[in-house]
Amino acid sequence: MAAPEDTPFPKLKLKFNEAPIQYREIRADQGPPTNPESKTFQRWYKKRPPDQNMGDVTEREEGKTSNFNTILVKNQKSRTR
Repeated sequence: MAAPEDTPFPKLKLKFNEAPIQYREIRADQGPPTNPESKTFQRWYKKRPPDQNMGDVTEREEGKTSNFNTILVKNQKSRTR
């Protein structure tokens, strides 16, 4: 938290003791269908497991990075310690 130095706020103490919420737990698998004639739809079938966003797909398939703001969200794997 940012505050002026002359403002007497107590030190912020945060404790994160809650279990993390993973995407796979809140994923709904619902939403509007993607237009089969759209570039996004066509690129979707060209994605590979290591791709982080559509920019990875366009760079590999079309030779130019674009649409990199479309993130490919994946289910998180459980961490083992």
